[in-house]
Amino acid sequence: MNMLSDQAHLITWLIYLLGVGLGVVVLGHFLQGVRRPFVRVLTRSLFLGILIAPVATDPERFYFAPAIMQAALSAMAGKFEPMQQALLSMAVVTLVALLVGIAYYLQVFLNKRRAQ
Repeated sequence: MNMLSDQAHLITWLIYLLGVGLGVVVLGHFLQGVRRPFVRVLTRSLFLGILIAPVATDPERFYFAPAIMQAALSAMAGKFEPMQQALLSMAVVTLVALLVGIAYYLQVFLNKRRAQ
């Protein structure tokens, strides 16, 4: 049984994504001392990939939840099928985020080389 209305579901996701955005800013502050830009890009990509991965909770109404929350709650409840779905979603989104992050890094790196 789903207790959230459509509007409440969207507001919940908005609050969650604002929290993730704030987390990226804080992570960027902590990573300022890291000299290698590749490490900074890779860390942010992993952070975003893990935290923004969605998993369907009600496919008929297009309701999704953060996969990390679904995986943790399913593991605590001993429900391993939803946990596996959430972990698979996290793996796929994290892989895509890593590929995008590496492509971004290579593009910036190559542009800097050409400018010199």
